Amino acid sequence: MMASTSDNSEESAKIKAEIESLRKEFSWLLETEYLQKVEAIRQSMESCGKRYSSVLSSNAGGEIRPILLKPTQQMDDSVFCKATVEGDKISKADIQLKLPGRGNKPIRTGIREHAAWKLRQIQDSSNYFLLAEEMCESIMQKKESFKSPKEIEKAFSDLSVGLRLAEEVLVLPQLPLVEEIYSAEQKSHLKPELPEDIVLHFHIGADTLVLTILTVSQAQKTSSSGHQKKSSENRTASAPWVGATFEHGPNVYEVINQIQVSSQVRWLQEVLLLLRETQEMAQDLIDKVKVFSGFI
Repeated sequence: MMASTSDNSEESAKIKAEIESLRKEFSWLLETEYLQKVEAIRQSMESCGKRYSSVLSSNAGGEIRPILLKPTQQMDDSVFCKATVEGDKISKADIQLKLPGRGNKPIRTGIREHAAWKLRQIQDSSNYFLLAEEMCESIMQKKESFKSPKEIEKAFSDLSVGLRLAEEVLVLPQLPLVEEIYSAEQKSHLKPELPEDIVLHFHIGADTLVLTILTVSQAQKTSSSGHQKKSSENRTASAPWVGATFEHGPNVYEVINQIQVSSQVRWLQEVLLLLRETQEMAQDLIDKVKVFSGFI
């Protein structure tokens, strides 16, 4: 019986020694690597914020050059588009289409400054980042008052969520339904207007500006619920709109062809890189403090 009590005492003393060792290790982490990592995260956030503000602020300066959107298939010259992206909008675009069955004369249209095309993904990403920036400022104010691993883990987990949302809204675009693309509001951006059987849509795909040209054809009318279901199902496919049907006025239309051209937007590439780097640093810090969560 005495041996058992002695063994228990030794085991208890060993556990206490291990916990004390972990406390010292955690204190060392707070005094050294933790502060270094927090400062690195702050600097990365600051650099990312400068990228957003340099193009989105009302007094953003610098020369803005148009970008040429190129086809995904090398030999396809059916679409020409040169667009000027200013912050979260396309302020100007010149578009020429050479589509089958249209003769030799290209169809021309464009976007002018008085009817700029809003790129809502960029504004949404900026809004998410601003929320993450506020969280980062709060962390910087409290960085030396955190005492437990769980406090640190929660603070940086919340920060990571904000950064991930800022990234995902660019990388995983929520594509509209064809009927939304075909709306009068979308068409109002274009001068001159396109023929009734052609629609187009701009969106951001990660660090790339994408222009999609859709050709539609009148289809046989069935139940309206069927049109909506088919349209929704095609949104995540590699050609997300082809085969989708929609109603417009008394008629039903089907998307029979899709062409895309695109071009990288350099500042978005830089933003995405910084967002990912900051998330990785935050996650590395979370992983390090998690080791201590069950003991301190």
